[in-house]
Formats: sequence, C-alpha cells, structure tokens
Amino acid sequence: MKSLPLRQAEKTLLSAAVSSVERCVRAYTFKKDRFVSMQVLADGTITVEEYGFRKETAAYLSSDKSAIRKALKEAFAREFPRSHRVYCEEQ
Repeated sequence: MKSLPLRQAEKTLLSAAVSSVERCVRAYTFKKDRFVSMQVLADGTITVEEYGFRKETAAYLSSDKSAIRKALKEAFAREFPRSHRVYCEEQ
C-alpha cells in the first residue's frame, strides 16, 4: 500500500476504468477505516463501492465513462473531505 496525493489516487482509479484487464483498486483514509473501491470485471462491468459514511455499491458499464467519473468524484468528496493523501492498494 502506498501513500498518494488525493488527486493522483483519483486519477489512478479512473485509469483502471479504461483498462480491459480484470482488477480492483482501493483508496483508503489514513486510519484505513473508510475506502472507495473500483473493480473492473471481465464482462465489461465496473463496480464502484463506498465504505465509510455511506455503504453502497453501484455498477456501471465500461462504456459509460462520464457516469463512472462523476460517481468517483462524488465518492472521493464524501469519503475524503479533508484529506490530502490517501493509501492506494491494487488487488
């Protein structure tokens, strides 16, 4: 797990969305009690999961980039309101 600036972590999750390889990327807070996760599945579905203030999961088609970007930006703003650095982990 490595510490990244918040905006770079957000771009890391967005770049995973354009990948055709099946992967999961998570961004954790400093205390590691909240996270935002994005999972790319082989069937072209992308799952965005929030665990913290809200505990919800949303699924999107990989072709719907604007909705994925909007969901990630909202999740980052909600889960990391005063954070400047987050921990990223690829599973």
